[in-house]
Amino acid sequence: MKKKQLVCAVLAAVMAVNVTACSGGADQETTPAVTQTEPATTVPETTEEPATETEEETTQAPKELHVMGEGYTPSVPGAESELELYQKMMAFLKSEEMDAKQLDDMTDKVMILAYLSKKNDGGPNKEIASTYQYNITRGMSFCDTCNLIAEYKKAITEMDPVLVEDGWYYQFTPEQFNTLYEMFPKEYISFHEDMTEEQFKEALLSYLAVYMAFMEMDTLLDVDGSAIVWEEKSKLKAYELTKYYKKCPDLEENFPRAYHMEITKANIDGRLVSVDVEYTEVDGRFYFLNETWYYDVYE
Repeated sequence: MKKKQLVCAVLAAVMAVNVTACSGGADQETTPAVTQTEPATTVPETTEEPATETEEETTQAPKELHVMGEGYTPSVPGAESELELYQKMMAFLKSEEMDAKQLDDMTDKVMILAYLSKKNDGGPNKEIASTYQYNITRGMSFCDTCNLIAEYKKAITEMDPVLVEDGWYYQFTPEQFNTLYEMFPKEYISFHEDMTEEQFKEALLSYLAVYMAFMEMDTLLDVDGSAIVWEEKSKLKAYELTKYYKKCPDLEENFPRAYHMEITKANIDGRLVSVDVEYTEVDGRFYFLNETWYYDVYE
């Protein structure tokens, strides 16, 4: 039996996910399965992801990690604990329509875009295949990243550009995009030396066109909840996303510590399905970042 992962970036309440159609691979290691007894009542046990390779010694000066910066306050209160985050996720999954609005009080869309920016960055030698996934915020602290995204969102809302492909991306005029390009803080251009100015403009244009349109979307999770038999966890464990840190150093250097937790397992028409959630902690509150579905198949 092989495990097939369905990587579904929910992007808060802005992306529809179809469990039967979404496919791909994931690098994160999921939380070990926990035998179901009673519904979870204990605080999740947070630990570091199990190491898969020997760390090499280095003489380089240690980098400053998880740089927060100043000046950004999340737009929502967040969950007061990992347990509350789990309980809200379970209520969402068990609801008839799986309306992502149920997660609104722990979903900051600006923070999610900051997370996706850092997480999609494979470093300066990465080949840019899908430019909208390029990390335009490389080198920016967490707060600077969030503030820039919020400024772009405000400016684009005021511009009111055309939405095309059923609202999946914006189409900017040359004048509109020139204004957006001039808004980019030029002191961070040096972090993109792997690209020419034209390549960076293309990446910025694609990023803003796609991700800013996502922020406007409000769709339901495309899953038939009536066909799902959910389990609940008796003990919760959360792992830090250390594997992503190795591949995406900007996520480790300029974003709060990010974690994943296996929320639950379920049976859908004879298939075993698991749901993981990624989240972070800011000032003692917990915020939803992403969820991942995967199922076991026989091949």
